[in-house]
Amino acid sequence: MRTRSRAARIALRGAAIAAALFLWSACFVGRVLAQDEFQLEIRTGTLTRIPIHIESFLYESGTSPIRFELGETPEDLLERDLTYSSFFRVSRGPMALPGPGLQDPLLPAGVRSIASATIRLSWGRILLTGNLRDGTSGTRIFTKDYALGDTADRWAVHAFADDIVLYMTGERGVAQTRIAFVREHGTTREIHLIDYDGVGEEQLTKLSTLVLSPDWAPGGDRLAFTSFGGGEAAVVGLGLRDGKYWRVSPGGGMSASASWSPDGKRIAFTRSMDGNSEIFIADSDGGSPARLTFSPSIDTSPCFSPDGGQIAFTSDRSGNPQVYVMDRGGGNVRRISFVGKQSDSPDWSPKGDRIAYVCLLDGVFDICTMRVDGSGVQRLTSNEGMHENPRWAADGRHLVYSKLQGGERRIHVMASDGSGKRVLTGGRGGQYNPAWSPALSLQSVRGLGRP
Repeated sequence: MRTRSRAARIALRGAAIAAALFLWSACFVGRVLAQDEFQLEIRTGTLTRIPIHIESFLYESGTSPIRFELGETPEDLLERDLTYSSFFRVSRGPMALPGPGLQDPLLPAGVRSIASATIRLSWGRILLTGNLRDGTSGTRIFTKDYALGDTADRWAVHAFADDIVLYMTGERGVAQTRIAFVREHGTTREIHLIDYDGVGEEQLTKLSTLVLSPDWAPGGDRLAFTSFGGGEAAVVGLGLRDGKYWRVSPGGGMSASASWSPDGKRIAFTRSMDGNSEIFIADSDGGSPARLTFSPSIDTSPCFSPDGGQIAFTSDRSGNPQVYVMDRGGGNVRRISFVGKQSDSPDWSPKGDRIAYVCLLDGVFDICTMRVDGSGVQRLTSNEGMHENPRWAADGRHLVYSKLQGGERRIHVMASDGSGKRVLTGGRGGQYNPAWSPALSLQSVRGLGRP
């Protein structure tokens, strides 16, 4: 179950933060459906990988071999970025011979493309000139310069990797992204940011209170989250460039679980008054709040569809937590989750075709995805611990989530077929409530306080 949702429920009930570990308990109540309509499928390792080869980079006179802060070379980082993209099967080696790639015995059979780069000085700047050419004909696909900076910046290599993904697949990569998450600091919680590959963690908020459930604005320049700093749970916005905070949710009630609309103009959230939680929506600056659900049940964890026309959310109106979808204005409410005893924490894929959520199966919460009508359920984790907070990357091909295992709660990522699982965070204090940013440029990242 998603920590964000539980924290929201805790706030809405006025319970202590320690109660965040409670689980919903109710009997499954649902309509009878054809078995094949909601059949559970375990998915892992189904994504096709494109063979790509990375040549050793060349350093022109006046430049020195580069190693980043973890001792990695630019080739090491590019290999990892392309592997993590889930699009490629990567090989490494020295520069290939001129001519068609398949005539070069140094290249593995079937290589579709060859990536190489030259590190050079140009007008006092250190540049990485990245090249991609066809593995069969040797034809150049693209050449582009990336500024490494006086202190070599890993982000330049991330940009090269994302361009390779774009040219080879027609889709944007995720190497130029960051993940916001909550880290425990004793009795308080703060939002931290980390690069998508687990490097460069920094503390973003220093509010000395309980801060939960960050969500990125579509432009990557703002966050909305839950803060207990004003004496009640409220949805708060933060400008990442100017550091200014503002309140989104109205006063006089407990609010949580913020979700930005795709156009960045509205924020959906959960609000509780008189002991009943409902889904509300407001302008991103807090204006024009409006109630969307009218039910005596607990409604929480809203998230928008990519076109902004629908909202998925969690409700126990059927007797236990399940995922529902409604139109943006609150009409046409229908239940879509029917596999497992409980379902929670929906997040809509940017591609619009699937919804990720947590599902109680075999006595544990695992991460599943389903089509937007509830069919085609795929189980991506299985008895590996207690899973929470699934959130899609902007490419719709990766998920970030938190996992409680062995008494430790950490942030993990995986591909959308359940392959490539890796831990992203560690250290003291539990980590949860992850949110994956949209694509960020080097300039925008430096503007967000990253060196």
